[in-house]
Amino acid sequence: DTRRLEGVSFVDPTPAWGTGANVEIDAARFPWGFEKGEGDGWVPATVLHEGRDARVANEVPPIHLLRPALLPAMMEREIRVGTVRFVSAPPSADTQPVPIRGADHLASEAERWNILATGASITIPAYTRRRVIIDLDDYYCAYPEVTVSGGRGGLVVLRWAESLFENVEKSVKGNRNEIDGKFFWGVGDTFRPDGGPGRRFETLWWQAGRYLELDVETTDESLTIDRLALRETRHPLEMESRFQADDDRFNRVIPIAVRGLQMCSHETYMDCPYYEQLMYVGDTRLEVLTTYAISRDDRLPRKALRTFDSSRTLSGLTRSRYPSRVHQDIPPFSLWWVAMVHDFAGWRGDAAFVKSLL
Repeated sequence: DTRRLEGVSFVDPTPAWGTGANVEIDAARFPWGFEKGEGDGWVPATVLHEGRDARVANEVPPIHLLRPALLPAMMEREIRVGTVRFVSAPPSADTQPVPIRGADHLASEAERWNILATGASITIPAYTRRRVIIDLDDYYCAYPEVTVSGGRGGLVVLRWAESLFENVEKSVKGNRNEIDGKFFWGVGDTFRPDGGPGRRFETLWWQAGRYLELDVETTDESLTIDRLALRETRHPLEMESRFQADDDRFNRVIPIAVRGLQMCSHETYMDCPYYEQLMYVGDTRLEVLTTYAISRDDRLPRKALRTFDSSRTLSGLTRSRYPSRVHQDIPPFSLWWVAMVHDFAGWRGDAAFVKSLL
């Protein structure tokens, strides 16, 4: 059976553009307990067409073919990280045009708001507004989870940013470790409590970045944040190689480079987990070469090669990015895909696999 999930609306992810929509969840309209089959309004599911395997690939109707998965399940582990860098009582819930000022920092409350790292809860009194900036101390791709009790008519907003901006026009980031005097302009999700106990808000897709902004506003009822958690997600790619140079600057940059590759490795490689989650041939060739150099795991490179191969048009060119609903061709990128096949032959061999791509 199926039922429509009311209370969920989709929000443009600006300043990102090539990602999924953010969500706003209104708890007063949301059908709590639906995952257990609770509530009214369930109707029988309608089968549009059956999933089939490749034995019927020559038939006329458009059908979806079932194929074995090429990748393992994505990593999903809860992380307890972060440092509270700033707490304030903003004049409104619209905090993005308001700079972070040291004079506004409520230092006495910082430890109480360290709920992401400690797993503790916090209660916000009625008619209170708080803005909390959390530095994750690293870059993460993660599913956020916020569980609240009470707070009917209130507001909880969780935004993400790679860095804060030095100007309101959002054109200069400067030193990414610094936040004072900067503007937090990020993507994120909005949750509206209905006063019920243990309301767990989750998103449909993961978010990415180094900084979190938690904005909380209450009306005539106090709100308890029972739990704030992140579940890290990515392809389980790890550094298996070793690198050492006489110039220590190279040694220091390797962990940063590996982390950047991990954050761009999911069901596909991607241009950027924050702004544009698309797999482009030009980016992917470099990501694949780096994967060969640090890991024995070549499942994601194999999938990338197969995916671009399946994007070929009648002209014979592969698409510049794939999978994508929007058709885009960058002719030199088709030559880069040929180079990717050559790279695989040199780094991994497997003549049968290479032959299947020729």
